[in-house]
Amino acid sequence: RDSTPAPAPRDPRRQSVYRGEGGLRPADRLPERLGAPGSGVSVAALLDSAAFALPDTAKFVEGRYPGSLRPEYIARPQVGYAQDNYGRGVYGGTAIVLADLVGNRRLALAAGINGRLDEAQVFAAYTSLANRFQYTVGVQQQPTFFLVGSGLTPISNTQAVQEQVIARYIQRTAFLAGLYPLNRFKRFEYGMSLNNIDRSLMFVSYGVDYAYGYTTQTYVDSIVNASSLNFIAPYAAFVHDNTINGYTGPIFGRRYRFEIEHAIGNLSWTNYNADYRRYDALLFSYLTLATRLQTAMSVGPGESEFPKYIGRADLLRGYDRENYYSSVCETAPGSTGECSATQLLGSRVAIGNVELRFPVVRPFKLGKSLVQFLPVDGLLFADAGVAWSKGQSVSLTRPANYDWNTQRYPLRSFGYGFRINLFNFAILRIDKSYPLDAASKKGYWFWTIGPSF
Repeated sequence: RDSTPAPAPRDPRRQSVYRGEGGLRPADRLPERLGAPGSGVSVAALLDSAAFALPDTAKFVEGRYPGSLRPEYIARPQVGYAQDNYGRGVYGGTAIVLADLVGNRRLALAAGINGRLDEAQVFAAYTSLANRFQYTVGVQQQPTFFLVGSGLTPISNTQAVQEQVIARYIQRTAFLAGLYPLNRFKRFEYGMSLNNIDRSLMFVSYGVDYAYGYTTQTYVDSIVNASSLNFIAPYAAFVHDNTINGYTGPIFGRRYRFEIEHAIGNLSWTNYNADYRRYDALLFSYLTLATRLQTAMSVGPGESEFPKYIGRADLLRGYDRENYYSSVCETAPGSTGECSATQLLGSRVAIGNVELRFPVVRPFKLGKSLVQFLPVDGLLFADAGVAWSKGQSVSLTRPANYDWNTQRYPLRSFGYGFRINLFNFAILRIDKSYPLDAASKKGYWFWTIGPSF
């Protein structure tokens, strides 16, 4: 007597179906004319029929996997034309990543243009991940522009001509970077780069009409070439990382990186970089105390050629170049040093950050609807950072009669913020920071994209 229970009656409102050449059929029903030409073959038929034998392994051929590169990712190309009061021009760019089936080899190509062809952005790199020793070799060109001077010449009560001097650096680099993992958490990194930097000064002028609030056509008066820089920079680093990430950043573990790089060429200097971070769980892992100590020091005759800037939202919050041009700063009493953004620049920097992170919103759905809230984390933070160069003295507190040309001291800030996970595509950072060592102590909002440190 068959004791198999009868199948439960099927709910006609909820059932799975297959779509084939003959239309729709229930998933638990085999197709008609099984085995006939053009008919489907189910897994049940393969298991129940002895006519379908397993492949003959003696006919298998072993060979080296060729790993041909095929497109894996293509960025949507952009081509456009822009025109405003400051000029006009074309722009565009795209990127493509080629890889083999198992990801052992990868080739990335990218290019972009925003004006002149000689100022185009170009990047090409080949990466090999097939062995324990992994490496990347490539070339790139990257233009960079710096404002080094400006002036305003009145020509009437409502019109003036503004002149600007812009330094243009076009860096061309061939690089080789490799890494060798010791285990899952530690690795050595080493490599080198060959660099050529073309330097020039662009003299730009345009008219300003204060009565109507617009500018006239921008003119590039001249481009004066300066001497090029050529140097080779080998480096080596030791890296450790065992952190566990949450929705918006690390929540537990440690990570650190110690690196040394030496540049040899027209100018020579040595970079010493140290970055130590830890994430400690508090209150039953509900809170995370995140701390970071970071320093980058360039030492040598050419250390001031590429100064470092700490007034960024991911380093020292509350201090930004634009804050030093406010009306409050212009009328601040005392030393003019507190109103100089130059104290954010130096060949040597040291930064410390402390954050207390906690969840505010966690993903959940409202019933059976498709509405889902984004993960949101809150934080309280305190920052401190100092930038200095050779010949400048550094003290822990603000010196009397402070002069930023010869003296530097740590700038401090505190505040609160939020981190929002945008559909696992990007992290939105919102911070309100209160600078303690600026002319104005009012808070500033910073909106940036990127994970927490």
